[in-house]
Amino acid sequence: MAEIKTYRIKDMVLSFYKSDDKMGLISIEPAEENGKINSDLEYLSAFAFPPFQIAIASRPYGYCYSLVSGATSIPREMKIVSEKSSPDGLELTYFHEQQKIEATVIFEFDEKSNVIRQQTKVRNLSENDVTLTHLSSSSIQGIAADGELPWHDKDKIKIHYCRQVGQGEGQWRSGGLEELGMYPSSVHNQSGSIQFMSVGSRSTGRLIPMAIIEDKETNKSWFFQIEASTHWHFEIGNYGINNNDKGVLFLHTNTADERYLGWKKILKPNEEYSTFKTGFGCCNGGFENAISELTLYRRSKLKEFPSSSSEMPLIYNDFMNSLWGDPTSAKLLPLISQAAEVGAEVFCIDAGWFSKQNDDLNVYLGDWTPDSERFETHGLKCIIEIIRNKGMVPGLWFEFEVCGVESQSAKFPDDWFIRRNGVRVQDGPRLFYNFTNTLVQKHFLKIVKTYVDMGIGYIKNDYNGCLGTGDDTIADCAAEGQIMNVNSFYNFIDSLKSEF
Repeated sequence: MAEIKTYRIKDMVLSFYKSDDKMGLISIEPAEENGKINSDLEYLSAFAFPPFQIAIASRPYGYCYSLVSGATSIPREMKIVSEKSSPDGLELTYFHEQQKIEATVIFEFDEKSNVIRQQTKVRNLSENDVTLTHLSSSSIQGIAADGELPWHDKDKIKIHYCRQVGQGEGQWRSGGLEELGMYPSSVHNQSGSIQFMSVGSRSTGRLIPMAIIEDKETNKSWFFQIEASTHWHFEIGNYGINNNDKGVLFLHTNTADERYLGWKKILKPNEEYSTFKTGFGCCNGGFENAISELTLYRRSKLKEFPSSSSEMPLIYNDFMNSLWGDPTSAKLLPLISQAAEVGAEVFCIDAGWFSKQNDDLNVYLGDWTPDSERFETHGLKCIIEIIRNKGMVPGLWFEFEVCGVESQSAKFPDDWFIRRNGVRVQDGPRLFYNFTNTLVQKHFLKIVKTYVDMGIGYIKNDYNGCLGTGDDTIADCAAEGQIMNVNSFYNFIDSLKSEF
């Protein structure tokens, strides 16, 4: 028996079409004051498909000359085997009879903002290895499906995206679909998409993994962010599934794609793989309204205040427009006094505390031993005590993930470092630690304990490099090696919080 199932999440409606053992996503859109939506769900249900994309090495994928990443027939062939809903979320599990793979889509609802958080998991239930070549974090459609104008009309859709450069971050730009590269070109059904991506470990170096799709005709907006510190890829497009030009805009996000990111994962029997999460939603209004919802989501769901304080402390850091990585006793002491006078709660000693004066501090990163000459008779421990006696929490700068090529730490074994093509990856004078190696994590836990025992109560951890596509020695490919290293690093940070 066919039915349309809708879920009300705050001011949004998530709609699915369910028929026999199939269940596909129709749309997500803002609710009107009466709780209704304007889209024709009966019409759009003909184009519903499961809210994920999977590709495996033995099956073709892509759509219309590879313009749309990850699009395969596999999701449409999968049967819905489980549907669990609660006020906090929705979990849908699908199964592919021939390939013996199970896909689970987890939607988390946020009661304070119009955002849904999605994660996709795949498990190999066959007796053979399965090589995944694509797995989406989210895949939604039915965007801008109401109104009278077609998707390609210049007065219909505007895309807001955010560019980044060093010391010039957060530069929002806007463009129509045509100027960004997507426009009708034939009387035949043609698919197309606009794509944004980042390759490497500096995930916000050029673009933020976030965008807003604004329907100027109906004054509604859809928005999303990929929650990953690794490579990422997203596309906004149309599958060309009909000539009516309605309901064909889709959003697809991923960090796991062979075609654009060089990713693959060999799943052993009964092994499971989980994607990074994507937060997405919609609202009435334009850019400002969408940003407000993302801000509410970040504050309520992602960035909770530390349990020890109702507010973030006022921190004075001695680097920018101050000591520029050249701290000494003579330079620090007056700054410490003045910071205390103006009410700073934390005083952080930034870069340079470990290197000799006039040396390039970048080549000596990684040893994390105080330079005695910088702190003369005081010593770093004495400086830390002075900061604490002034009523402030002492802080110290680190860059845990990197190691200078001239440091003593560069003599550690090769498996302590990120490698590719048979050698250590190097970005300028920086090497990169491999945090999947438990010895590396134990080493840094010991280092941090040394400075906590010395009186440090705050750590500023920096990141100034890019390790490229990743590590091809710890995973099935370099891209998955990067993901594993990022996850291991965050596990290490969690262990620091737990320990101290």
